[in-house]
Amino acid sequence: MDNYENPVEGRTYISPSLNQFIGDRKIRIASKVIESPDTYAFGMIKDEMVIRHKTDAKSYITAKFFEDTKGIFVLNIQGYSVATDKPHNASFSFVGDEIGKLVEFIRNIQSINFTHRDSVNITDEELSRITLSDSQVKTFVTG
Repeated sequence: MDNYENPVEGRTYISPSLNQFIGDRKIRIASKVIESPDTYAFGMIKDEMVIRHKTDAKSYITAKFFEDTKGIFVLNIQGYSVATDKPHNASFSFVGDEIGKLVEFIRNIQSINFTHRDSVNITDEELSRITLSDSQVKTFVTG
């Protein structure tokens, strides 16, 4: 069945309004599947770190959020095998402030302009200024 409890790729599902376990606030659960033709995972084989390649996998993302403010309080990411539709990796839960840090991390990676091949060691504050400046430049150039 195609619903928030059994999502398919290309759709976002949001549960009906649910009672919070503590208090009077209502919560909802959003679900999304992202299919990945190729995925990679680190693994140890005989004391050697290797990268494993896996085909036909998907990630199942759920976000639990307050209905009134849309504030997400738990974000969970779970890897699944498309063939068996069973989890194949441990899930990762991001709670509270960790969610914003995850989103900021992803945004920063996507917006940074690398000008050399060397490693980068930069504070979050400096990175935020750099990516903001790059974004502002793109807005002025295209816009």
